[in-house]
Amino acid sequence: WRSGQLDTGTLPSGARLLVETGGCKTCATIGAGGALEVTGGELQVVGSDSYVDMVGAAHLLNSGTVNFATNGGIEGGSSAVITNHGLFEKTAQWGTPHYSEIKVPFDNLSGGTVTSTSYPLEFLAGNSPGVSDTGTYTTTGGEVFFKGGRTLDSHAKMSGNVYWVKGEVTGTLGPDAVLIDASEC
Repeated sequence: WRSGQLDTGTLPSGARLLVETGGCKTCATIGAGGALEVTGGELQVVGSDSYVDMVGAAHLLNSGTVNFATNGGIEGGSSAVITNHGLFEKTAQWGTPHYSEIKVPFDNLSGGTVTSTSYPLEFLAGNSPGVSDTGTYTTTGGEVFFKGGRTLDSHAKMSGNVYWVKGEVTGTLGPDAVLIDASEC
């Protein structure tokens, strides 16, 4: 997927959609009010500096896999949202900078796992209004950064290099959950 707007779509089990926009932050777009459902397939962001742009109230619903094998990320505004019940991961980088940024509200819910096995995965927005994370954040060789706040439910799990950098974090950390304070204040 190099350019164009997707208004509604589904990636079923066994399907794979590669995103390669070559530095264009608004080329691969989920349209305003549109939804992309990853229901068992994989949305993989590849190539140097590749992005998915979520316009207006666009929704990315993941119960499959969203993989960042690049230094790109997801652009969009505060009315867009990513709902994760699957695997949301950072596995590699291509070019510089080495991190991937998620710039829209992100909800990691039951069954959802956010992981980084290589390089930083950064969340620059908090949750969508009224939603608390109940999923898992973990790392093995990479890092996850919260730079826009988080709302955590006591069922949320965290392990490895998961950092709170800025923004308000509310809620209760569950037993054995570790959130590292790396605040810029």
